[in-house]
Amino acid sequence: MPLAHGDGARSTNAMGLTYETGPEQELTETFNWYNKAATMGYAEAQYNVCRLTAPGLVSAADYAGGKLLHATFYPPSNPSLN
Repeated sequence: MPLAHGDGARSTNAMGLTYETGPEQELTETFNWYNKAATMGYAEAQYNVCRLTAPGLVSAADYAGGKLLHATFYPPSNPSLN
């Protein structure tokens, strides 16, 4: 689905939020949209990807995977973000 007016990571993250909080929650689709925005560098989406991954909301619980994603998005070179 191509994005139109307002393209960008913020809009992409908002699509994830729509799937997460809509009447028929679709966590796999939610994760896909958050992940797209996260790869664009949008910090809120990066947090959302970790938030869904660590407790296993989109697959088997993967705390280590969530922690690894966190380290990828927030490298140790900036300790204030860890």
